[in-house]
Amino acid sequence: MVVDSGIYLAFVTTLAGGPGQLISVGANYLRPFLVLRLTNSDHLAFALLNCGLVLLSDRTVVRSFDLDRRRLVALLFLDPMLAISLL
Repeated sequence: MVVDSGIYLAFVTTLAGGPGQLISVGANYLRPFLVLRLTNSDHLAFALLNCGLVLLSDRTVVRSFDLDRRRLVALLFLDPMLAISLL
């Protein structure tokens, strides 16, 4: 589960009316807001969508730049934020 999905979920539930407060100088909550609305605030659907986006971007990058897929995935999972966000 995404580490800060609880924060995003709490933020989305407080926005009863309009999403006018989503983009400000210090923060951009538009993407998490849209993803949580798209998945109906379901944590499993949110995690599956994140995994699907990682796989799609991996496929696109490997095809576009003729890279070794295993090395790219290994390098991506060395980033602790990516590994934690997909748990």
